[in-house]
Amino acid sequence: MKRFVRLVETLNNVSGYLSALLVLFSIGLIAVHVFARRVLNSPLLFGEEVSGYLLLWMTFLGLAYTMKTGGHVRVDIFVERFSDRSKFLFQRLPNILGIFFTLIFLAGNFLLVRQFYVKHSLSTKDLQIPLVIPGIGLVIGSLLLLFQMLVQLFGSEKKAPSE
Repeated sequence: MKRFVRLVETLNNVSGYLSALLVLFSIGLIAVHVFARRVLNSPLLFGEEVSGYLLLWMTFLGLAYTMKTGGHVRVDIFVERFSDRSKFLFQRLPNILGIFFTLIFLAGNFLLVRQFYVKHSLSTKDLQIPLVIPGIGLVIGSLLLLFQMLVQLFGSEKKAPSE
């Protein structure tokens, strides 16, 4: 289990840094696109399409890293009033529900990407990018998020307190 936890932590760190690099690249691309449109009066044909796909990749690659660092929004005002054992259980409930949702989301994304691959689907914009390329970001990000939730649920060293 420790090896799996280390692997997930490493993958999530890499995906978090890659997501940050994609943010920087996207900012640069959008700045060049705006400059070309406003100053040169000749917009880039691929600027909007590529920045949209970058947004998808940076979002889904950043999900697991954000979960790992505790950056997702949570409301714990009510949980703080419970006993230690109840707190332990209520702190695990979002992970259980999240795992269930992520499994459904992952299965749907996998089927979607499979359909893109089988049908050789292309984007309708100028570049006609194979939709497998942005779609695989959904699958990779969902899988990393699922792994992180499993680590948080089962890989924690903390045990349930006895009452």
